[in-house]
Amino acid sequence: MGLASDPPEISPAQASAVARELFGLVDGVAEPKRGERDCNFRIRAAKGHDVILKFCNEAEDPAVIDMQTRALHHIAEYGAGVPVPRVVPASSGETVTRARLEDGRELMVWAMSYLPGETLWDCERTPGLVRAVGSVLAKTDLALRGFFHPAADQCLAWDLMRAGDVAPFADLIKDAGEREMVSCVLDRFCSGSIPQMKGLRGQIIHNDANLGNVLAVPGAASPVTGLIDFGDMVHGSLCAELAIAGADVVLETDDPMGAAAALVAGYHEVLPLEAGELAALFDGILARLAVTLAIHAWRWDQSDGVAPNDIAYEEPCRHALKELSAIGHSAAESLFRRACGMAPSRLPDAGKVLIVDLVARRHRVLGADLALSYSEPLHIVRGEGVWLYDGDGRAYLDAYNNVAHVGHCHPHVVDAISRQSAILNTNTRYLHTTVLDYAERLVALMPDGLDVCVFVN
Repeated sequence: MGLASDPPEISPAQASAVARELFGLVDGVAEPKRGERDCNFRIRAAKGHDVILKFCNEAEDPAVIDMQTRALHHIAEYGAGVPVPRVVPASSGETVTRARLEDGRELMVWAMSYLPGETLWDCERTPGLVRAVGSVLAKTDLALRGFFHPAADQCLAWDLMRAGDVAPFADLIKDAGEREMVSCVLDRFCSGSIPQMKGLRGQIIHNDANLGNVLAVPGAASPVTGLIDFGDMVHGSLCAELAIAGADVVLETDDPMGAAAALVAGYHEVLPLEAGELAALFDGILARLAVTLAIHAWRWDQSDGVAPNDIAYEEPCRHALKELSAIGHSAAESLFRRACGMAPSRLPDAGKVLIVDLVARRHRVLGADLALSYSEPLHIVRGEGVWLYDGDGRAYLDAYNNVAHVGHCHPHVVDAISRQSAILNTNTRYLHTTVLDYAERLVALMPDGLDVCVFVN
């Protein structure tokens, strides 16, 4: 599945020699660049443009490398203005050539143009920048729409449609709560979402628009300057393409769903999304985060205690999966639909419930004396922010139910309630530190004299 092979070990001196001998870069200085499977170098050219030199993993299928180079040629021809690297041929004219090293190894090697900018990890991810990422990703998918290659069926652990292959890795997660969370997400995704996504639009996709594979110059007229690393390309769902990017833009941000919505809006503006894709997207984002944590658990298990190279991803993914899981599928889908200018989705079967039947049931089990608001009672099925939604998906601006505090279903409040309920849910006639901590925090906000709290239902 592409997880067990480390990049080949190449020194900068060896890289400079190959750049000189095979690509004619006489004065190039090699600067190592991180790669998961390949060994990459930026060759700083004294004259001309810098290039990225890629020494391919010895276990890499040559067909996959051929797919990458052909895809970049295809985008160059059919994706005007899409910021992806251009293939730099060797002096022999070959797209991919072979380098024979002093130690006897012979590796496939190829080169591409160097693109300027910082990775999204190093940028302030404003809504405008994230929206631009969505736009570039959509333009890339449009350019790839007519592209085909037999290697696109490569067996890859990072292919969301193969999430079932890595689901057993979740058993290696040491923390019981995290292990259960990841397993539940992957079980639900494999049993429900994958069959659904197989019926959605599919094509060859980039499949790895993570924070490290998107380059940007914030503040520029076209801030996204590069989409790189096409080594994970597969034939997959457009929904999976967006979910993979969405799982990264939500990391280490104060408004993860706002970031995901900006990405969706930018994508939809270029390549309009279908209702089924928006319905499956949130579970895809959760699944990508869960796959990442499962693969990390496997890497820890194989590492003899040495931290994996991409360890920086682990804690942000863990935090994001926990925070997003508290939001709920329906609320996320409605948010994505609004980002695309669509009405909130109608909840399945909820709108079919007749108001008169609900009133009759209420009178029977709650009593007729329990008052209802409004002469025509509202069948409210969910809330989000300042909005309440009825069974038909109609939104009502709520100016009545104390929403001025933080809004309905605020993820931080949902998470706090969930955490406390998992520990203890009783009354104040026992000693417990949480209620004391809360009281002290409240009293600290009050003027002198208001120094005692009495908590009621």
